[in-house]
Amino acid sequence: MSITRRTTVGAIIRDSSDKILLQRRSDDGFWSLPGGGIEVGETVLECLEREILEETGWQIRVENLLGIYSNPASQTHTYPDGNRVQFIALVFEARALKLLQEPDS
Repeated sequence: MSITRRTTVGAIIRDSSDKILLQRRSDDGFWSLPGGGIEVGETVLECLEREILEETGWQIRVENLLGIYSNPASQTHTYPDGNRVQFIALVFEARALKLLQEPDS
């Protein structure tokens, strides 16, 4: 099976007591940083804010770019259905500001 490539964003999000917000993935059960894939017509920061709101319900303030990760050895994931994706991940540091809604299921 072939490998596809996807550009994604994610964030280390701290709350007011410096706890870090993680999410448990619905597809494989692993814990991960909230985030997701950049859609056509969307900026990196628009994507980050949208994905965080959808996945956690939180409005955030982006503070810093922490890094860009693209090593195929650590950034390739095989999903339960057999699809393999190599991610180019832009990871940011952010602050949780306000809970606006319940996360999407």
